[in-house]
Amino acid sequence: MNLRPSTIWARWVLALIVPIAVAGAEPAADATPGAAAPEVAAPAPPAEPTPPRVTFLGYSAETPPRALRQAVEAYRAGNFYLAYVLLSDALAAEPPIEGLRPDGWFYLGETCLEVGMPEAALPNFWKVIDAGRGTRNPFYDWALLEVARVNHRWKEYGAVASLFERYGVTAESPQEYVYLLGTALLSLKSYQSGADLLDTLAFAGPYYPFGQFEIAQLHYAQGDTEAALDRLENAIRAPGPTGGALLLRERARLVKGLVLYDAKRYEEAIDAFYDLGPRSPEFWNGRLGIAWCYIKLQDFPLAIAYLDEIVEARPAERAYAKA
Repeated sequence: MNLRPSTIWARWVLALIVPIAVAGAEPAADATPGAAAPEVAAPAPPAEPTPPRVTFLGYSAETPPRALRQAVEAYRAGNFYLAYVLLSDALAAEPPIEGLRPDGWFYLGETCLEVGMPEAALPNFWKVIDAGRGTRNPFYDWALLEVARVNHRWKEYGAVASLFERYGVTAESPQEYVYLLGTALLSLKSYQSGADLLDTLAFAGPYYPFGQFEIAQLHYAQGDTEAALDRLENAIRAPGPTGGALLLRERARLVKGLVLYDAKRYEEAIDAFYDLGPRSPEFWNGRLGIAWCYIKLQDFPLAIAYLDEIVEARPAERAYAKA
């Protein structure tokens, strides 16, 4: 990707602030030539469920068979190897145990994940999916999520995208599932489809700001600075000021400043960096951004004042602050 001279210089400077992956999304056919994305990694979005990871979705039958209850009790207690043996034996029993499926497949898949065997987990989740959605299969959407999770972790984005093509998205689909599908499509350069899917994430949900952050970087790669800034504002103003969403909000504020800096809108960039308050995990990155803005504005006394502040507060910054 050919970068503009100012962008190359900015990356040399801003690489001191945060890791930036220069090789971002390629512009779409109608993108502005020469645009390059300051692609800054987002904090990891929250997983569903939150730790402890053990997933219990109940049973498909009002009175599950005893063998299933024993295995699931072991699974929920963290005795994963015992649960694995009990579920494997129960599923292999002849004649088949009535009421064991699809529950047994699902919990065996979850158990395989817990003991570090994702390859063994996937066939069980596929059996759950093949059983179809319905009141007798409360595990269907979660099995799709687990298949998406595993393949996304392996960077098998084509396999993740194929889930969208084959099964689509419904109101019952977990938000994490929608997010994984959308980001997989972006990785495959299906930009419009990926962005449209990420736009369906619920505003009040934990994945909304992460989706907006992804779309912002896409817009900037396509040379649309204003659209990128709008999406970053969405990420900043999204509800949920805790955990991963809080980290994402502060990262979005930082990236907003970087985008404005790269657009040579230095006064606006300074305002954006100022929004990173003393309690922000990106506070010192913002102070360094302000210093470089003042350098571009040729206000060297102010630039030096901010660099001195960084040096005094964070000795580790001394080497590049003096460079």
